[in-house]
Amino acid sequence: MNDDVIRRLQDAAHAVGETVEAVPPFDPAAAPARRRTPGGAARGRTWLLPVAAAAAVTVAVAGGAAVARHGGGTMDTAAGTTAGPAAQPSFLVQIRSGGMAVRSVADGHVTATVPGPEGERFTQVQATRDNRLFYAVAEQDACRSRFYRFSLSDSGEVGSIGALPFTPPEGTAVTSFAVNGDGSTLAYGLSSCTPGGKGASLVVTDTATGDSRTWTSAHASAVEDVSMSDDGRTLVFRRAGVVWGTSTEAITQPAAPTEASLKPETTPEATSGSPAPLESALPQGDGGVLPEPRVTPAEPGTAPFPVASAEPETGAAPREQPEAASAEPSAPPLPKGWTCLIPARTVEVPAETPASGTAPSSGVPATAVAWECSISHTVWVLDTGTPGGLDDVRAITLGESSAPTTGGIHDVTLTPDGGRVLATVGWSKLARVQGVTKLAGAVAEVVAYDVATGRAVQTLYRDEERRPVFERVDVDGTGRLLLVVGPDETGEVTESGYRRLFTDDGGVARPAAW
Repeated sequence: MNDDVIRRLQDAAHAVGETVEAVPPFDPAAAPARRRTPGGAARGRTWLLPVAAAAAVTVAVAGGAAVARHGGGTMDTAAGTTAGPAAQPSFLVQIRSGGMAVRSVADGHVTATVPGPEGERFTQVQATRDNRLFYAVAEQDACRSRFYRFSLSDSGEVGSIGALPFTPPEGTAVTSFAVNGDGSTLAYGLSSCTPGGKGASLVVTDTATGDSRTWTSAHASAVEDVSMSDDGRTLVFRRAGVVWGTSTEAITQPAAPTEASLKPETTPEATSGSPAPLESALPQGDGGVLPEPRVTPAEPGTAPFPVASAEPETGAAPREQPEAASAEPSAPPLPKGWTCLIPARTVEVPAETPASGTAPSSGVPATAVAWECSISHTVWVLDTGTPGGLDDVRAITLGESSAPTTGGIHDVTLTPDGGRVLATVGWSKLARVQGVTKLAGAVAEVVAYDVATGRAVQTLYRDEERRPVFERVDVDGTGRLLLVVGPDETGEVTESGYRRLFTDDGGVARPAAW
């Protein structure tokens, strides 16, 4: 190891924990070609574009506090690491209860665990193309985030781990992040932790120097589901995705279901008179089990899928809601940030369950208006070599798949070559029986979309009996193997179909990467 590398490692160790408020501007044109996703081998596959193996790039790892627990439980600091060519993933890393678990792809067993650093908890993880170099985000309760880098041995043990010498500004949260193929570039979304704070931003940073470039927005809508091409040139992301769920309000007369003659309007600000969202079916971080939403879905085909404009959108994704025409009484307004695909319809919800031994005071079930809601189909595509702000980024609308019309996009990732957006598409069918919400079935798909047009080009996987649907997706470094995560199990999608890797508990689709 030469003196320059030693000096850089020493300087980095002293810098750990210090926030870099200002860094030199990042020049994409001067940076080497880079990417986001993890490893995968040369198993021939026609349904995803193959990616040529890139030359190995040596990365000088600036490290700090040692937190890894592996093998015999020893502790290491980060050391020099190289991200090699794309390789078939042997391991995946999963966020669990503030720590991380390394699992074998072959049989799902845990090969190593990484507890959260003192006072911090791991919340996100990403992998480079060789399936050996990983990055993670750790958060503190005081709204501070830190990036960590760690490597795996061929046996799945953690060889080294350490904090990077730069951190996001205090008072901001990392909403999503991605790493390019060789691990030399991070891209991450930032949102203010203070209500009414600055707009969201997207930052691209050189992991060796800390040089960065920031795209800012005038809107607070968070940057989510960030993914990066292998060369680091192309990024895709979403803005403040809308969750599955319902808004209900007791009414005296049923509101008749309406057809597609609906007028979209901007969703009103949530007020004391607006019904609050009941629950979210999507997990928040690695928290506990969330109740299922009280959704009463219509039969497939009851409403056409709305065709959104493919023109670039400015700022946050527009929140539109159908307005029930001539419905008496009118449907309640949606809370801020909710988008619905079909008209309001009514469901009968008993005021008391039979088990309670009492009957509703009116002698008849109360009626509630329910909104069926879905996750946004809008994806933003950023060329990191172009000027402009975050609100100037080109937007595409992912087209229809073969899923029912109420299907939503749960998660997206970008193929290594930057040519396709891969998305988990799903529709959860829920039924409320005697006051209890139950999953009545689901349709799950993994669909490839053209990054230029948003057009669906191939359905890679479809299951009409899945319970529940996949909520997370990651693609390996070759672009041939897909990691899919649901609340109860994690699996892989290949050209041969779906294979379960392991079952999980807790009802939470935990963040994972390979």
